[in-house]
Amino acid sequence: MMKLIGEAKKHQSFLALFKLQAVKNYLKLLNRYHHIPNIKNPITQAGLVVAKSVGKGPYFARKIQQLVTYVDRFHTLPPMGCGKHHGHPMLLNNE
Repeated sequence: MMKLIGEAKKHQSFLALFKLQAVKNYLKLLNRYHHIPNIKNPITQAGLVVAKSVGKGPYFARKIQQLVTYVDRFHTLPPMGCGKHHGHPMLLNNE
């Protein structure tokens, strides 16, 4: 995780750094919440607390949980989806 954060700082990628910091805070909080018996659903609660701390809502909390799964599996952030819709061929492009 720290390696990914270092690379994001090196490339000055604000969005990647923002997501990685959220994931790091989520994992810390999740570890703490697992040891508190009063918290019934620590995964959801940790996500909501982290999302609220950065001014986001429940959608971002769910995205954090998805990012944790993706980073754990592939050891990198998922590719960005912007700009992909420009790649498909059109009849106007055919001469």
